Amino acid sequence: MVSFYFLPDYYDEDKKSEKSEEVKIWKIFTIGGIYVSFITFIFSTMSNGFLSITLEPQVLRKYGLSPLYVGLLFGLKDGANSLASPFWGYVCDRYWRVKIFILVSSCLALMSFFLLGPFPGIPLHRTLSVVILALILNGIGIGGQQVAGVVDAMREVVLVK
Repeated sequence: MVSFYFLPDYYDEDKKSEKSEEVKIWKIFTIGGIYVSFITFIFSTMSNGFLSITLEPQVLRKYGLSPLYVGLLFGLKDGANSLASPFWGYVCDRYWRVKIFILVSSCLALMSFFLLGPFPGIPLHRTLSVVILALILNGIGIGGQQVAGVVDAMREVVLVK
């Protein structure tokens, strides 16, 4: 609400006088490159929801943590996401190879699930510090997937238009 008073008024009479082409929402679905962004955003949101549901009963319960510490660990994941998102936005604005950032952030999220989940045949002992590292990696990775996915979708639409 406060920023509303600080934003300048925007009137572009030149654009209004030109005959503009109406963009149909269905035209967006004809852009091939946009599906990478859509799928990335959808899967990152789904994996974030999956982790929110399964983290406490499957991972944290065995450590016997109080509800305060369980809440702090959930906040750690979301806090890492919040702190990393401006970084991802900055690098996506600065560099045009956004799909590379989607790949890097996807690898970070994959690594977090690798550290959290029991993988058969991998002798990885899941300590509380490993869980904390995995949650930080997950927050950074999911934030990157969501930010880079949205930026890539906007760029795909603007380039094709």
